[in-house]
Parts: sequence; C-alpha cells; structure tokens
Amino acid sequence: MQPILPRIFTTLYKSGILTPKQVSILRYFLKFKRLPDLKSPKDINEKILWLTFNADTSKWTELADKYLVRNYVRERGLAHLLVKLYGVYKSADEIEWDALPDKFVVKTNNGYGTVLLVKNKAGLDIPGIIKKLNRWLDIPFGAVTAEPHYMRIRPRIIVEELLEKDNDSSTSLIDYKFWCFDGVPRYCLTCNNRDIEHHMVDLNLFEIAPWKEHKDYMSEKFKNEIHVSEPPQLKEMREYAAILSEGFPAVRVDFYNINGKVYFGEMTFTSNAGRMSYFTNDFLLRMGNLIKLKNNL
Repeated sequence: MQPILPRIFTTLYKSGILTPKQVSILRYFLKFKRLPDLKSPKDINEKILWLTFNADTSKWTELADKYLVRNYVRERGLAHLLVKLYGVYKSADEIEWDALPDKFVVKTNNGYGTVLLVKNKAGLDIPGIIKKLNRWLDIPFGAVTAEPHYMRIRPRIIVEELLEKDNDSSTSLIDYKFWCFDGVPRYCLTCNNRDIEHHMVDLNLFEIAPWKEHKDYMSEKFKNEIHVSEPPQLKEMREYAAILSEGFPAVRVDFYNINGKVYFGEMTFTSNAGRMSYFTNDFLLRMGNLIKLKNNL
C-alpha cells in the first residue's frame, strides 16, 4: 500500500485540484522547507524541475521506459550492453512461469523500487507474486512522484536475466550511475549494499577522470566508510555514457560492471524527482552550473 502522503498527492492530482507542477512544488517545499526558484533556477534540483515543466520531455518518456529504452541503446550501436530479456507482459497473469529459468529479475518498466530478484523459482509464491505485480502496475507512478513523463509510459512487466555480483566488496551489485551534461560524463555515483525491501543503500561519489572520491560532496546523513575501487571497465562505461547522453542537457546513465563485462542499467532524467538531498548544497549548485537552460531567461 502506498504511504499516506503519496496517496493524498495522487488524489489531489487525479481530482484536478493540483497540477503535476503544483504537486512537485508542494513536495519540494515539504522536503526542503522552501520553495524552488523556477524563474531563475540555480542548483540541479531546481533545473531538473524547470526542465520537467518547460522542456520537451517526450524523449524522456521513451528513455525512462525500461523496456522501450532498449531500442534506443540498440540504435546507438550498444546492443551488446543489454541484459538478456526473457519476456514483457501487460499483466502478471500472462507470465509463463514454467518457461522461465530458476533465476531471473521481474520488474515494472515505469518506476523504481518495483523489482523482485528471484534466486530460486522453486520457492516462489507465484499467486502472491502475481498479485503484487498487478498491484504495482496499478500504481500511477508519475502522479505519485510528480514526474509527468512517467505518467505517459504504458505500464508493463519485464522479466530479465538475473545479474549476480562477482566480488564480496558489496552485498549487492554495484550500480555505477554516470552524471552526464550535454553528452559529457562528469561524475559517477556508486550504489553498494542495496537493500530494496528496506530502501537502504550506501552512496559514494567520484570524479571519473581520474577516479577520485569526494566524500566532501555528500551530505552528512549519507557519508559512509565504504571503499569503492575504480571499476575495471571505467573507460568503456564512460564512453558508453557519452554516447547515450548525447543531446541531453542532463541525464544519468547507469551501468553494471561484472566479470569484465559492462551491462546497461537505465537512464534517468529526474533523479529523486528533482528533490535530491544526498549531495551538499554546494555540490548541487556545482552540478546545476553544468546544466545550460536555453529558454528560461
């Protein structure tokens, strides 16, 4: 069940009382206790919000869709980065469970956190999983988070190969999230020890040329003592991120690096829906300065 505030925001949007922009501003205010400056945006949160409600985000809808983005990756000549796809479905009732391998990932294409890692199909409560997946499909994700481009995604279920970690430095796969500006990868945010069920993860930030950690750019709440080594295929991931981010003022491109191979994760245009708090204010401004808005003045 959705927490009470998201349910309230969804109801206010669906009833026409608030527009997505008003929901976004209200959620920003509740988090930061101030209004975003959308007339003269400065930090990356404000500029993400400005782009969300002023730019043409039709391409965002396609590329934020975890299924359709696969076409874009192929078009950019990077099909070899795609995780093996077992199936895509309009409803969980369509899934042929007997045809799936013992291990796989099942998730929705239009949100985050709606993912299940299946490591032993034999122990799966299939009726319960079907109920959960169909419930996820009914969540109006973009309305809940005030991200209109997600509202335009047709909800589907994706089943993919389960990628497994290749070392003991993290309890989960290390997620390498490349922040790119006008096709130039600038920073990499790593996610270690991810616990999806309890919404926990260790975050670390790095410059990527050369690989240099910046704990000073992380807010106090998110600082940790985790050490993340330079990934073996950093150069390749950087090149792939540049290819996929070309033409966008700001986008985050995510990869995994396992046993010497790079896998594409996803593309995100509105990290934390423009309400990031894990970076310091100074770094949010630094990132904002890298985004060039063409029509805001």
